[in-house]
Amino acid sequence: VWITAGSYIESIGGRVVRPKVNDEYWEGNIRHKEWTFSHLRTFKRELFMSIDKEDMIDHDGDFYKFTWDRVIMYPMIEMAGPRHFKPVSKITYVYNRENPLAVDRVHRAD
Repeated sequence: VWITAGSYIESIGGRVVRPKVNDEYWEGNIRHKEWTFSHLRTFKRELFMSIDKEDMIDHDGDFYKFTWDRVIMYPMIEMAGPRHFKPVSKITYVYNRENPLAVDRVHRAD
């Protein structure tokens, strides 16, 4: 296993989110499919170090400021493929939806 994606529960409402990855998910371009690689993620250092710097640069030539999780996860998931990916269905994370500074609230328009 080179990379994992976990399961979490939201602090408000108790919604549980788990990876939804079956054999068909790996067919075609995963970047055009539903995002399902969420908290808590783990990966091998070597996988991270293999990401091309250009993959982390936006259209303005700057590092992406937001959605960094997708910026690093997509290339690592593609490199790992289904043989080296493991979904974790056990809840390992509480997503704090009460945080007023959460990126998905503060920078939604960005």
